[in-house]
Amino acid sequence: MKLQTIACAVAVATGGLFFTHAINEAIAATDTAPAAISQTIQPTQEQALVSRQLATLVDRQHYLNMRLDANTSNRILDMYLDSLDPDHSLFLASEVQDYKTKYGSTFGAALKAGNLTGPYAIHDQYRKRLRAFYEYMLSELKKPQNLHQPNVFIDTDREKAAYFKNTAEQQDYWRKMLVSQLINLTISKEEDLAKQKALKDNPELANGQDLTSPEDLTPVQTLTKRYTRQLERISRVKSDDVLDKTLNAMMATYDPHSNYYPPIDAMELNRQTTLQLEGIGVSIRPERGNEDYIKIETIVEGGPASKSGQVKSGDRIVGVAQDGDKMVDVVGWSSAEIVGLIRGKRGTKVTIKLLGPGASMSQARTVSLVRDVIQEEDAGVRSRTV
Repeated sequence: MKLQTIACAVAVATGGLFFTHAINEAIAATDTAPAAISQTIQPTQEQALVSRQLATLVDRQHYLNMRLDANTSNRILDMYLDSLDPDHSLFLASEVQDYKTKYGSTFGAALKAGNLTGPYAIHDQYRKRLRAFYEYMLSELKKPQNLHQPNVFIDTDREKAAYFKNTAEQQDYWRKMLVSQLINLTISKEEDLAKQKALKDNPELANGQDLTSPEDLTPVQTLTKRYTRQLERISRVKSDDVLDKTLNAMMATYDPHSNYYPPIDAMELNRQTTLQLEGIGVSIRPERGNEDYIKIETIVEGGPASKSGQVKSGDRIVGVAQDGDKMVDVVGWSSAEIVGLIRGKRGTKVTIKLLGPGASMSQARTVSLVRDVIQEEDAGVRSRTV
């Protein structure tokens, strides 16, 4: 083990004030997965200090001059709940009302005092409900599913929708969501196979399109693999992750361009501060409101992705294939895991499967790129450049 200092920063205003502090963490020399933790996560004294300093800073010095009063506190709590449950399908209406009664008007004051009891208690319940969701979906996937039943297509834009009143309503939505996902995957797989056959039969039509085969999995197997992976990720949530969600909810309440930057691992920091990588030339980060998807945030000018003209900012990466290998479904993977697939030696080929903003899985497209050396003048700590 070696001790390294990792910078932690927050952008309080675009091009304006920055808050920084340093955290000493023991970092393993090898790139290993974080160990499983107990179901209940507690904040550290260091994290309480960060909360107190940052909340005090924005209360006094943010350019919007918005105070951490009861009204702002309620807005921060709403933002926090929406960041955890953007489609209002995990928390029940009664739970949300309890949180607002118990924490709403004092949420900001508590952060300013370094008291993280509320957000950490809410996050504990969130992880329990998320685990219940994945376990329910995996259980349903073991049963025969009728993809021809009526009224199974659901409204996926539920940001303004009411929370469900009880578990019966909630699980009915989950079931319809599952059937809808199976239908979309079935359509996508059929279209992929038809496209691959057409390109193989008529290679002159390929026009640079990739002939990568999809994973040899049925839609049920794809979802089972995806949900199993996401279920396993719950046990790897760390206290830093909860603090990240909490403080970014506060920052987003002030304005969408303000962010809290948590400590990043030493290996990634070392990679990015070299300012030279071998990859395709995009920066990626979890999609705000749905971290099962990793989206492309920026495209490095002159890199393979930029030169292709086929990769757009806002695209979500849903599959990655190495040269000659089958496409791997990466929905639910972390940005670090996807970075590991996309980065590689200069001159080697990688294919990415992309979904545009608002597109369904059946509308995904594949883009083949040849990795090159990427000169990144300003590698940010919030997104990862690959």
